Amino acid sequence: MVSQWLKEKKVILLFLGLFTVLMIGSYYLTEQPLEDYPPYHVESPAPDGTKGFYQSLAQLDYPVEKFTEHPAQLTGDRQTALFLFNPPIGMEQEMIEGYQQFVQTGGTVFLLFDQPNDLFEVDLTSVPIMEQEGEILVGEETYTGLLTSAFRVEPTNDDEVLILDGYGPIAIRHLYGSGQVIQFSEPNWFTNQAILEADHLAMISEIIALETYDHLLFETYHGQVETGLSVLDVMPNPLIMFGVIGIVVSLLYVWMKGKRYGPARDLREQVVRFGDERIRALANWQIKGRNYHQSLQIQVNYLKQGIFERTGIPVTATWSEYQMTLEQLLKNRTDESIQTFINQLSELLASEQVNKQEFLEWTKRIDEIRREVEA
Repeated sequence: MVSQWLKEKKVILLFLGLFTVLMIGSYYLTEQPLEDYPPYHVESPAPDGTKGFYQSLAQLDYPVEKFTEHPAQLTGDRQTALFLFNPPIGMEQEMIEGYQQFVQTGGTVFLLFDQPNDLFEVDLTSVPIMEQEGEILVGEETYTGLLTSAFRVEPTNDDEVLILDGYGPIAIRHLYGSGQVIQFSEPNWFTNQAILEADHLAMISEIIALETYDHLLFETYHGQVETGLSVLDVMPNPLIMFGVIGIVVSLLYVWMKGKRYGPARDLREQVVRFGDERIRALANWQIKGRNYHQSLQIQVNYLKQGIFERTGIPVTATWSEYQMTLEQLLKNRTDESIQTFINQLSELLASEQVNKQEFLEWTKRIDEIRREVEA
């Protein structure tokens, strides 16, 4: 029996097999699109990412680590530093308190930004810069760097200026509780594209003493919060592929079993032979031809046929016999109402003068009696 079924469905099975092979082949042969990262992301290989800086420190055996937890999970001490690139404006208060608690307990935050933020009361001044090289002062040494940020940091009397150019401080050291915050307004120097240009790497090495820390954390949590992940991003690609194949195979199987999609339309032959189309056509013809008397006579004959099928009384019976029969069948009607119906109907048919209003009224009354007889 199985072999017979396989022979009958050979073409469909062959099609399903080829379709599955094409789906699997397209998955492995199609080049995967590049993942989109926010600027300064530590895993981004794009020109505006910081993956090169992170991997270089790892290759030099610095104790670097990606921190993907909520800031409330940070534990601060003097040997732990956190690189925080470009925190968003309007950050949640719980996240802000987590970073502040980390610094207050002794940690160090390298806050690198090119936009205002709500962390550590950073005061900024706007400057008219459009990507130009300039001379930069670090301590007593003069360097050359690419200036791209439109902001400079305003230090307080207790802050230490680390990097300075003609427009103002680029980086300062701000003491906060038991820890410190290095506020840096040129994060572009750390990117894959610019870290080896000009004197950027030399200036970074000058102000960041990496060897003094036992843990160098690169924060990525706020980047995950900003971008978010869809269901398709979370699910493994093979699972998505086999899910699509399963859906297609299921639809083909249901279709093979005879299921059709869309509105069900009856054949015209079935509607004409077994429907009410013929009756409606005759009714329209009677109305247009004003054959009201003849139409009522046909309806009465149809009512008599229904009474015959129900009780066996012949269609040639008298009106009095029909009255007695209807009084037995229609328990919800009084004998007087049935007698009135029979008398008025017999008079109307005998007159042979029926107008449209009488026709419509009596059509409704005859139809009601017929429905009660059939019930």
